[in-house]
Amino acid sequence: LDVNTSPVNPIIGTRSFGESPDYVTELGEAYIKGVQEVGVVPTGKHFPGHGDTSVDSHMAMPIVEHSKEHLDEVELKPFRELVKKGMKGIMTAHIYYPALQEGEEKDTPATLSRKIMTDMLKKEWGFEGIVVSDSLTMRAIKERYGIGKAAIMAFNAGNDMILQDYETDPEITFDALKQAVLSGEISEEELNASVLKILKMKEFCGVPDIKRIEPDTIEKMNNHSEHIALSKEVAQKAVTVLENSSLPISPKSKTILLAVGGDVPIKQAKDMGTLIQKRSGYLHKAMQHYQPDVGFISVSESPSEEELAKIKEAIAGYDNIIFTTFIRIMSYKVGSGKMPEQQAKLVKMLHQSGKDVSTIVFGNPYVVKGLPKSSNTICAYSDCRYIIDSVIDILYGHLKPSGKLSITINEKYKFGYGLE
Repeated sequence: LDVNTSPVNPIIGTRSFGESPDYVTELGEAYIKGVQEVGVVPTGKHFPGHGDTSVDSHMAMPIVEHSKEHLDEVELKPFRELVKKGMKGIMTAHIYYPALQEGEEKDTPATLSRKIMTDMLKKEWGFEGIVVSDSLTMRAIKERYGIGKAAIMAFNAGNDMILQDYETDPEITFDALKQAVLSGEISEEELNASVLKILKMKEFCGVPDIKRIEPDTIEKMNNHSEHIALSKEVAQKAVTVLENSSLPISPKSKTILLAVGGDVPIKQAKDMGTLIQKRSGYLHKAMQHYQPDVGFISVSESPSEEELAKIKEAIAGYDNIIFTTFIRIMSYKVGSGKMPEQQAKLVKMLHQSGKDVSTIVFGNPYVVKGLPKSSNTICAYSDCRYIIDSVIDILYGHLKPSGKLSITINEKYKFGYGLE
C-alpha cells in the first residue's frame, strides 16, 4: 500500500501499485478482498508509508518530513481507507515521521512508536486486525537498539506479532519478551489481547481444520492451470509501450539481442532468502521462436571498456538492436533500482551507432528518464517468464500492447500513458 511518489526510491518502486493514493487504494482493495475471501490474512505495508523515501530501511533509517496534512492525503490514505473496509493485517515501517511522532524521542522508527501503532492506528482509526512488525534484523532497528530491546519496544508500541531477526537465534527474542512480561515491562493484559487476536485470526484462516499439508501441495499450487492463465493475462495487459517507430520487427531482418544478464559464472542473484534466476537465456530462446537466427550477446551488469568495444564491433553487421536490461529492486543492494553508469554508457553507444534500437526495461521503469530516446521503448516492470513472452509477442506483432504507466517518468511519459 506504499504510494511510490519518489522516482529515486531504492526499495519500493515496482513493489508499489503506483504514485496515486486513489489508484493504490483501488488496487489494494481488490487484492485484499480476493485474499481475505479465501481465508488468508493480508498485511498492508509499510505502515504509515514507505513510498517517498530515498533510503533503503534495510540499511539505514529513512525520515519522511512531510506535514500531517500531506501524510493524511497521500501516505496514510490507502491504509486508512482500507482499515475502514475491513483489512485484517498491517505491517510496519522502520521510518521516522516527525509530524506523527511529536513528543516521542527523535528518530524513533514508526515500528517502535506507540503514538502511531496504538494511539493513531488502533484507537483513532479503530483498527482491530493484526499488527506485524517488519523484520527486526534490518539495520534501522537492529544496530540502534539490539535484538531483545527492539522486540520489547515493538510490542509495547502496539505490534501484535514480531517478525523475528532471521540471522539470530529466536530464543533471544523469546527470552527478552518473557523476562519483560515477568518484570512488568510488558503488560500481561496487552499480551493476552494480542494472543487472543492471533488465535482469532488462525480461526479465520481455518488453521484448526488443517490436519496436515500433503507433500504435493506446493507442486499443485505452483502448477495450477487457472493461476497460470491469470498470470499470463496480467502479463499481457501490463507491458507498456512508450515509443513505437518500427514495430513489429520483421523476422527476416538482421537482428541482435543484447541482454544484460550478469557475468557468465553468475547464474543467479541472491536477495535475502530468495534466489533470482538469470533471465537472459530464456529471453533469447523466446526470440528464437520467431527468429531462429537472431544474434545474441549476454552483457555484464556493468560492462568494462573492453566489453563495450567488443559489442560495438559485434553490432556492425546488424540492422536491429534489441537491448534489454533487468533493473530489480533488491534489499541490501547499493544502487538498487538504478542502471549502472557503464550500462548507461552502452545504451548511449548503441544509439550513436545509427542502428534501429529497441530498449526494453524489465523492472524499474524510472530508469527510462535517463536514457536516449529509442525507436521503440518498452516497460515490462518484472522479469517473470510470462512478461518476457508478452514483450517478445509485442516485438514481433503477435500481441497488441495495452499497458499504461502507473507512475510518471517525465513530462511525456505520465501516469496513464501507454501506446496501443
